[in-house]
Order: sequence, then C-alpha cells, then structure tokens
Amino acid sequence: MQGQVSGLYIYPVKSCAAVPLKQAHCGIYGLQHDREWVIVSEGGQMLTQRDEPRMALIQPAVDENGTLTLSAPDRAPLTVSKGVSSCEPAEVDVWGRMRHAATLDLECGQWLSQFLGVGCRLLRSVQLSGDGASAWDGGTFTDMYPLTVIGEDSLARLNDRLEEPVSMDRFRPSIVLSGVGSHAEDSFETITIGSVTLRQLGSVPRCVIVMVDQVSGKLAGTEPMRTLSTYRWRGGKVMFGQYFQTEQPGLIRLGDPIDAVAHAV
Repeated sequence: MQGQVSGLYIYPVKSCAAVPLKQAHCGIYGLQHDREWVIVSEGGQMLTQRDEPRMALIQPAVDENGTLTLSAPDRAPLTVSKGVSSCEPAEVDVWGRMRHAATLDLECGQWLSQFLGVGCRLLRSVQLSGDGASAWDGGTFTDMYPLTVIGEDSLARLNDRLEEPVSMDRFRPSIVLSGVGSHAEDSFETITIGSVTLRQLGSVPRCVIVMVDQVSGKLAGTEPMRTLSTYRWRGGKVMFGQYFQTEQPGLIRLGDPIDAVAHAV
C-alpha cells in the first residue's frame, strides 16, 4: 500500500509536550532524542500525565548538539546540562522494564517541582553498549516499543463519531501517515520509508492520557476513550495505533512516500 509521511514527532521529556519535526533519524531506539529524559518523583517513581496532566504544558526543545531546553507558562526557560558522566546513576521502572539513567543537576528538579507543585527530578537515559544492550534494555523511556504509527484516516473515523473532534496530539504518535485508509496501519507488517524499514509489533493500548487536553494540560472528560471503547475494544483494552520497531535505520522526512506490506492472510 502506498501513502505518505504527514507527521513526525518526538517527546524528548517523557509525557511532556511534543516536538514536531521536518525530518528525523530513525534508529534502534526510535526517532533521535525521543523520550531521552524522564521526570521522576522524589522517591524515584516515573511521572506521566496520568499523574500530572500539567506535564503537557512543559515544552522541550533539543538543539543540534543534543542540549535540552525546557519552557512552561510563567516560567523562565531552563537549559539543561548535556553531560551525564558526573551525575548520579539511577534506574527507572517503566511499566516493569528497568531503564538505566543519570540524575541531572539540582536546578532542573527545582524548576520542575515549582511548576508541577510536586517534588521531582529530571533524569536522562544512559544507553548501554556491548552484550545485553537492546532497544528494550538500557534504552530510552518509551512505554513498550520505540515507534507509534497512526494514520490520519484513523483519527478522521474517530472524529466522525465524536460531538467535539480531538486532535492527533491526544495519541502522541511518532509517525503519522496520510492516504492509507482508516486503521490500515493495523494490517501493516512492514513499512518502508526511503532507506528505513519498520516492522509492526502490535497495537497500542490506550489510557487516561488520551483524555488530557494537550493545550490546557487538564483532563477534558471521558472522550475520546468512551467512544473508542465502542469500536476499538480488543482483548480487554482500547487499542488505537500500532507499535513498530526499526529494522533498517535511516532518515525520515515529512512528505516521504511510504510502501507498506500487509500481514499475510
């Protein structure tokens, strides 16, 4: 099946605002700088919009050198030190999978704590090398797998059923496709985008975050979860979008044509 890349997004700080891109390198850990940082409580537990919807208002930016800057309403921007070699090592439990990390400087934690109103710290991923390193061990802070792919037509089908349409940012995709048909991504075994090859790993289970308005940083009600549950209920969960992993790395650009191969029947 033919289509086109119509959206590319990273979320440098897990569960904070998206960064739209015109192009991105796609490697074993997904798109470069995606979920490279995470906010944890004073006790070391990972924080997300499930706990703190206002995290949606924290806007990260990553420059060409990999330096992170954080912005938020009524806060002066904060540039975060890039290095982790002198930082305290840590581990983060991401839904039962441990990630290696390093605690960044105290100023980051103070900035985040004052904005969110809870004590917290900012950690950066430390990717392992050598034996035992993989996309799921010592990688970034993605929930399960590196990439989430959603078709524009899948969102359009949902919005046709809603009184008030929702935007794609509710679903925090990595790659958005146009011209492939409603929920066509469900059937894709592989997607080729230029030199990049992606392989499907399964459907994305949805949670309360889809009900958080990403502009206001507030829980907006029961939609779209209520409506999704009427036609996207699979195995006791609401599914929307598909997880993929990178088989052949390379550069992805907005507007790139895609070639998708469906699962054999």
